[in-house]
Amino acid sequence: MARIQVLPLPTQKLGAHQHTPFILILDSFADDEVWTDQYSDELRQQTGALTVLGYEGAVDAQGSLTLTAEQQNAIIACVTAASVSASD
Repeated sequence: MARIQVLPLPTQKLGAHQHTPFILILDSFADDEVWTDQYSDELRQQTGALTVLGYEGAVDAQGSLTLTAEQQNAIIACVTAASVSASD
């Protein structure tokens, strides 16, 4: 499975409400993994990411957050669900 990075963007504040938008970066795909724009769109919608970027090679995003195993598994589940629905 590809490596997953979360890159937080500057926090937006409006009164007492705060929101920190983020970008999901998936990289280092295995040879048998396929990534499509549809997967990106579904993952963006399911996670609330501002955008999802996918790269075949390794990309080190400075300032990205390390995900817990639970968080990474949740994102993998979203990707798996997207790939299953796309093949139906």
